[in-house]
Amino acid sequence: MKEVMGINHVGIRVTDLEQARKFYEQLGFIFIAGPIGIRHLLLRLEARVRMA
Repeated sequence: MKEVMGINHVGIRVTDLEQARKFYEQLGFIFIAGPIGIRHLLLRLEARVRMA
């Protein structure tokens, strides 16, 4: 079995971009840009997350 070394990006559908931005910022994500098009925000998580 191959080991997962990292994840490049994840798409999560939401209905309210502003509410989603506030929620993910509380989890430690940093706002980069957006909205991009109609329904996209670009957020980054700087901290390393350990996958069990």
